[in-house]
Amino acid sequence: MKYLSKIKTGFLENKTCLLRVDFNLEKTGAGHFRFQAVLPTIRFLLRNGAKVVIMSHRGRSKSLETVKPFAPLLTRVFQRKVVFFPDFHFAKIKTGIEGSEARIFLLENLRHEKGEEENSRLFARRLASLGDLYVNDALGVSHRSHASVEAITQFIPSMAGLLLEKEVKNLEKIRQKTAHPFVVILGGAKTS
Repeated sequence: MKYLSKIKTGFLENKTCLLRVDFNLEKTGAGHFRFQAVLPTIRFLLRNGAKVVIMSHRGRSKSLETVKPFAPLLTRVFQRKVVFFPDFHFAKIKTGIEGSEARIFLLENLRHEKGEEENSRLFARRLASLGDLYVNDALGVSHRSHASVEAITQFIPSMAGLLLEKEVKNLEKIRQKTAHPFVVILGGAKTS
């Protein structure tokens, strides 16, 4: 696995980075741990000269919500304009990214597009066309065969973000440095 933290200085300069995050939250508070957890990766990308195109889903298939409320939160946190794209008109998005002075962009809920959950190569290729590299910073969806998680990696250089790297390394530590046998207790809304 390639890690964003290991890239060479200057590599991100003037690049557009597609960043997969997990903003699947019922309430859109800036203090929520999932929101806070991805901020270091966004800062890292901006500090190193990249434009950041943030991609996420929100809600399940029958109760999909917009991710639009995250645009003003990101604007407040980063003190800079965040451009929100309310639909997947890829030519318009590409032109909007290239022609904008903004450095942070937010795509609408990925699951609004049928091709996302179907792991559509066409949808993944269209997403990949928006940037120069892909960074996954969403451990919570990394097991899914969705276009923005799996298929996209076939079309664009890909790596793990700072949050995903930290989570993977912590899990490796537990697995490798804990006396065996041991018990792991997992929790969360979807443990079943």
